[in-house]
Amino acid sequence: MSPFDQRLSEEPALRLSKGHPRPSCFCWQNEFQSGALGSPMRSRILLLPCLIATCAIVCAGQAPDDVRGHTFRHNALGLTYTFPATFTPKLEHEIPTREPSGREHLILALWSESASTGPPRMAFLYDMKIRPAGSSRKQIAYRYLADVRRLWVNIRGVKISEFKEISPAGYSIWRLDLWQPDTLAHFNSAVAIPLADRRILVIQVNAPSQGALDAEVDSLEELRFDKPPM
Repeated sequence: MSPFDQRLSEEPALRLSKGHPRPSCFCWQNEFQSGALGSPMRSRILLLPCLIATCAIVCAGQAPDDVRGHTFRHNALGLTYTFPATFTPKLEHEIPTREPSGREHLILALWSESASTGPPRMAFLYDMKIRPAGSSRKQIAYRYLADVRRLWVNIRGVKISEFKEISPAGYSIWRLDLWQPDTLAHFNSAVAIPLADRRILVIQVNAPSQGALDAEVDSLEELRFDKPPM
């Protein structure tokens, strides 16, 4: 089985495997066939957050995160995202997960309406680790994406792009694309958005074509923060 031929076959009951190294990464695992998530970082695995948490982040005095129509709101981050109308969302509390440290939160996953099982088309990971003082947003993004790149660089048939700075919503974010030949979700992207407090939001995007991948990344022009992460 190729690393990308590892999919979420049913509504995910996600779990973290023991022994996973601490650095953040993305991974699909063949255990998705049985509804499980996680694997050592060096495994041949696909983009999806290896470390995800169990509960929605709800701060005292704040309304819970929610979706109204096709607009997602995350109050702790001050984030609003109007996602494509062809997608169906699940929030963090709707995705059974287990990650004891509470560091990382899968705050939103989006499936195509025509395929509500299998890997999500987009997945949003909020990593609460505060990076070292003095790190620029670009440095934080490059370090994170370099970890993703290392997962794939020696895997046969996988093509990996260079890091690319983009600004669909008026602030800089960074993108790394991957392509592999052996599964339906050939085209994949990791998008890193360092936040003002040196935490990071990372978005996994999966698509059946380059055009669909670019359209999904372009939809991030609708990703708004109350205080943009400049």
